[in-house]
Amino acid sequence: MSTSFHNKYDKTNILLRRDEVKRLSDQGLTEREIGERLGISQSCACLDLQYLECKAAERMKEHIEKTIPSMHAMCQDGLRQVLKKAWASTNGELKPSELTQRLGLIAELYEKIYNLSTERPTLKIAMEIVEREKERLRILEQKYSEEGKELTGEEIDTKELQESIDKLEEDTESEEEEEEKEEIEA
Repeated sequence: MSTSFHNKYDKTNILLRRDEVKRLSDQGLTEREIGERLGISQSCACLDLQYLECKAAERMKEHIEKTIPSMHAMCQDGLRQVLKKAWASTNGELKPSELTQRLGLIAELYEKIYNLSTERPTLKIAMEIVEREKERLRILEQKYSEEGKELTGEEIDTKELQESIDKLEEDTESEEEEEEKEEIEA
């Protein structure tokens, strides 16, 4: 074991240990192998991995809730601005080939705006990630209940994360239902 891991309660050492645990996990080592390599217990390696997974899930949730919607809105706004300029450029004397070219651009822009509004491939991928996380959490809760333990300490964050994931999923489903109603009414 590296001497930098001796004072296990020092924040810097915890961060260094977690970085090393992640690096070794990324190389395919098991929790037991990580523990042996770093001179820590298997349960410590397990807790570090759970903590890192929870933090990654929090970053993913923030990305889904903040970054994706703002980028989506920015893309739609940009496409609409280009669409306005494309329509404005059709006013005036244009050769038939130029007019055809600009109308082709306009049709392409309409298609892109429509695709941004309806396809939602990013949201689908995000929901798949949410489903995987829910399954992981279910397994974790099952493991603890089989061992007769209660979720405490670091695991509480996981329980809170599960509640957040459920809320995100409900919000997404209600948004999709509203969009379907709007499409039917249109």
